[in-house]
Amino acid sequence: MKKNFTLIELLVVVAIIGILASMLLPSLGRAREKSKQAACVSNMKQLGLSIFNYTSDDKDYLPGGLWWGEEARYKNGTGNFGLYLAVYAGYPAPSGSFESFTLLECPSFVSSISGDPVEAVKTFQAHGTNEDGERYFGYPSLNGADPRAPLPITAVEDPAEENAACEVDEVLTGGTNSWQDRICETPRHGFKSGGGLRTRLFFDGHALISNSNPKN
Repeated sequence: MKKNFTLIELLVVVAIIGILASMLLPSLGRAREKSKQAACVSNMKQLGLSIFNYTSDDKDYLPGGLWWGEEARYKNGTGNFGLYLAVYAGYPAPSGSFESFTLLECPSFVSSISGDPVEAVKTFQAHGTNEDGERYFGYPSLNGADPRAPLPITAVEDPAEENAACEVDEVLTGGTNSWQDRICETPRHGFKSGGGLRTRLFFDGHALISNSNPKN
């Protein structure tokens, strides 16, 4: 004879399912974030490969001059990674209109905001200076000052230790005249040992997420 579940038995089953779900959801959330972290690191490795390919075509010289604060977009006349690296990374050649350069879009950052993630928001820094304070990527002309040409990649003093690009770890600000006018929110990779976890690309091509201070 077929036995029907009582109301109490059904409630017990529902409660058990709820408990299991509450145990699994945090693990699924962590797995999703790990996937985003892996995608962010992969983007930086592709950026590094694009830099190496560029230097091999330009007598070892790095792309530049570049702005210190980098946006995930580019067009002619800008000091962005995309201007120099677009064709090496499989993006459209620069033109008079902005194109997205999604290698500089952290998946965790993009999923945490509303609106256009590339709209004048600085998500990474074009990092690295030598002991004389010269920026490896140079600098564009600013306020009438002469531009600074980029240096050859062979001038990088410690490629395995110096950042080529570093995710910005600051709070979104506004109303200033510096590159910090529109820097992105604190990276969404979480915190460890009291520091925010940031994605970094080094001049030897390796990339990782760490909370150590960027080398200026």
